[in-house]
Amino acid sequence: MMTTFYFVRHAKSDPFRGSDKDRSITEEGYIQAQKLVEVFKHIEFDLLITSPYQRAIDTLIYLALDRKETIQTYEELKEIRLSKKPIQNVLEYQQLMKKIFKEPSYNLDGCESIKQTQDRAVPIIKELVERYPDNKIVVGTHGTLFTAMLKYFDEEYGYEFWKSLKQPDVYKVIIDSERFELQCIEHVEVSA
Repeated sequence: MMTTFYFVRHAKSDPFRGSDKDRSITEEGYIQAQKLVEVFKHIEFDLLITSPYQRAIDTLIYLALDRKETIQTYEELKEIRLSKKPIQNVLEYQQLMKKIFKEPSYNLDGCESIKQTQDRAVPIIKELVERYPDNKIVVGTHGTLFTAMLKYFDEEYGYEFWKSLKQPDVYKVIIDSERFELQCIEHVEVSA
């Protein structure tokens, strides 16, 4: 049996507006979120879950309204906390991202490492696979968290994949429900 996930990286957000947990998506992000309804027009799914972060919830809200589905939040699916204070220097941020994907146990200022992020998020995915074999699940997620989860299954996922992600972005990921192994990953086109 195979469980199919549609991981939806959140729509455009302003990284410097509000706290990491509470910041929403931008006006452009709301337009992008509305377009996701069209992306999923011919895709059936059984469950809609997300990170508890507002930008992930806001990205899925139009899809939930269109399908008359409730969105379940999981605290364990929140984005990684890289630093105690925002990193506003782009070069510094990129260097940190390279380092954490190259050294998954590394953390800055006692914050989370990729390994710690995997340790909290992957068990939720495993629980969903066990509870919903052969189902289709939409997951509202974040770029670093999503890449960390993929890296759990395949070490090839890291900085370059993370850097290639867009806001929003959608990936279809199929996991073998019996062996908890990644079977397939496909990009789902989201038009601008």
